[in-house]
Amino acid sequence: MEASAKIRMNVDQAFHELVRVIRPV
Repeated sequence: MEASAKIRMNVDQAFHELVRVIRPV
């Protein structure tokens, strides 16, 4: 796996966690 892809995945995961904190489903 490329480093950029891994970083991209981590950023996406962090973004979703942040959205969950701000706006719980």
